[in-house]
Amino acid sequence: VFLGVFVVEFVLNLMVYTFWYLRTPWGRFDFFFVVVGVASDWVVPALEAAQELPLSALLIFRMVRLVRVARAVRLMPQYRVLWMLVRGLGSALQTLVWAFVMLVAVIFVFAILGMELLHGSDFFTSQEDTAAVIEQHFQTVPKTMLTLLQISTLDSWAVVVRPLVVKQPILMLYFVSFIGLSAIAVMNLVTAII
Repeated sequence: VFLGVFVVEFVLNLMVYTFWYLRTPWGRFDFFFVVVGVASDWVVPALEAAQELPLSALLIFRMVRLVRVARAVRLMPQYRVLWMLVRGLGSALQTLVWAFVMLVAVIFVFAILGMELLHGSDFFTSQEDTAAVIEQHFQTVPKTMLTLLQISTLDSWAVVVRPLVVKQPILMLYFVSFIGLSAIAVMNLVTAII
């Protein structure tokens, strides 16, 4: 029903403003969403029924039409503060991407260091309780990075850290410096950006 209203609105705008309507940003915006709506609601189901092709992956475009709701919300005075927040988040997006890259780089460097400290040490691999932790959390670089991501969010990090630090207290320097750099410094940087 709504798609039909959008198509009628678009056609009426084309009739009134001719093709000059497509030169405006809102005209191109409407054109894009009408095309996506027609493709996802009318064309894809017809193709699936006729050829039995699994085209349901293209239905993700239906979610894109939610942006049209954002256009309507932007014009309402009650939502002016919300729109200001959305614009602020959009302008901080590039900085957030670089903060994410920096966080990944910190995690990668500490993952390599952790693999050298823990996985390469006979002291930890020879003991049963620490060997299990190292096998589960520090076996490969991707596993170590995932474990460090868990530690940087402070999600059950003591379960991973405690058995290792009990056996070798000097490892507190490694884990505390990682938590200080990732969970406190970089995350506060992200908070300051937003």
